[in-house]
Amino acid sequence: MPRLTIDLPKDVADRLADLASQRGVNPERVAREMVESHLAPTPNNALDFISIVRSGRADLSSHA
Repeated sequence: MPRLTIDLPKDVADRLADLASQRGVNPERVAREMVESHLAPTPNNALDFISIVRSGRADLSSHA
């Protein structure tokens, strides 16, 4: 796994450490989960363009 080093303000680092302690895990795991939750999922050959436009019609499946 590639390593990434980031600098956090002390208050943010303290909050991260407190949250990790409450969950019983290390701060790195909490930070990794937070980053992953804010990134778009990696597509698995999905059609990303589906559902990006709304026609305004609710009956398109039966009346193309």
